[in-house]
Amino acid sequence: MILLKLYLIFQIFVKYTNLQDVTSQGLNFYIPQSSEDFKFIEPEIPSIAASKLHYSVAQEATDGQFPFVCEIRIQQADGVGFICSGSLIDNNWVLSARHCIDGKDNATVQILLGSADRGEDRESYFADNCFYPTVQDDSELDIVLLHLSSPVTYSEDINYIKVINAFKARTIIEGAQVAYLAGWGQTNPGLFTRFLHYTQFRLVSRNELNLGPYYYASRPINQKSQSLGGDSGGPMFIIDKGVPIQIGVNVAYITLSDSAVIYQQSTIISKLLNFLALHVDGLKLNS
Repeated sequence: MILLKLYLIFQIFVKYTNLQDVTSQGLNFYIPQSSEDFKFIEPEIPSIAASKLHYSVAQEATDGQFPFVCEIRIQQADGVGFICSGSLIDNNWVLSARHCIDGKDNATVQILLGSADRGEDRESYFADNCFYPTVQDDSELDIVLLHLSSPVTYSEDINYIKVINAFKARTIIEGAQVAYLAGWGQTNPGLFTRFLHYTQFRLVSRNELNLGPYYYASRPINQKSQSLGGDSGGPMFIIDKGVPIQIGVNVAYITLSDSAVIYQQSTIISKLLNFLALHVDGLKLNS
């Protein structure tokens, strides 16, 4: 009888907090012997003045302001490289967008943390494998967990972000909630920012734009803001009592043929807590 009650309570919890049953798949990555052995074509680092000129809308972050945001560098065996963003949610796990690594089995995936300035030395880590979810209807969602080959050492400039819990997620009102996006993306096509940038977005109602049950749609507070290549995988987060809490993963920007509005698409984390908890021991949720 006790087990039956516990089961019923759990089913009610799942129903009213939108947790989804998931299966997990993954890829393996190549790990170089050291950071010095990893040869990545570095993005051009603009001068401080040029960086400010090319990113006039979003704000520059300072060291330690968002110590959980990381730059992800992916290099395939053929030498082709990509840059994405991500968030540290545990000392061995980084959350990002699946499309950043899709089809890149045996690539090298480097994680950089510790400074909001590309011109400064940062701590380097490598992912050895990753996991991504498939949900009940066989949808392949744009979210991925990267497992680090060695644990991160926390510091003033390197720390994790807590993930929103399922009950808190029910207070997120689409059409009203303001959230932040942060990333290492391009400031103009072909020019990557020197500094980590962040800006504010407001979630829109599903009557305005419905991207399906697993994605938030949002609009920038300043209509001149948008994410560009390299921002993919960066965190969407709110500030609750001074504490950042991640609610989504930035995956794409969307323009509609009949509108000049630029929308942002972000994977909803609260619906995938079962997937995260399956891999991350002691998953850190907001209290």
